[in-house]
Amino acid sequence: MSLHQSIKDAQYDAFDRLSVGVTWTQAKAPNATKDIRVGFKSLGWRDQELINAYGIGAKIFTVKVDDIPVIDKFDKITLNGEAYTVNSVMPAYVGDMHTYHKVIVNGK
Repeated sequence: MSLHQSIKDAQYDAFDRLSVGVTWTQAKAPNATKDIRVGFKSLGWRDQELINAYGIGAKIFTVKVDDIPVIDKFDKITLNGEAYTVNSVMPAYVGDMHTYHKVIVNGK
């Protein structure tokens, strides 16, 4: 097993322990849905540039690539009954291995 794979496995183990359950819904056909676990961050006062760009109440969700290989703009993430529309998706890597999607959803 490579070092990057070992790091990814350790990160995924910690992620699974600290994450919350959500439902992902694909915007385009076939409109698939899947219950997954995500990390999330509500933007705070130190995130002023992101708040200016995405609005008050914007959130950043961290999604494992192994759970959802492709996330697109306009997909939905439902957390505690509230649906959030994906605005931006950025890759996160361990070495050269794409391990997570950083997903930004708009606030109000």
